[in-house]
Amino acid sequence: VTKYIKSRLKNVVSDVMWERFIEEFPDKDGDYEAFNQYMHNNKDEVYELLEDWSDRNEENTKSN
Repeated sequence: VTKYIKSRLKNVVSDVMWERFIEEFPDKDGDYEAFNQYMHNNKDEVYELLEDWSDRNEENTKSN
């Protein structure tokens, strides 16, 4: 996996999880330590996002 893809994947997952974090805890906007804990506590959702992204990426690769 290229460095670009790893970077892009990290951004996709963290962006989605950040939106969910802020929706659930609006008073913690900017609290990155709490966000890291949120990511850890919701690792199943993180893995689902990774799988979804991987599946979509694979489909796009096949169609090109």
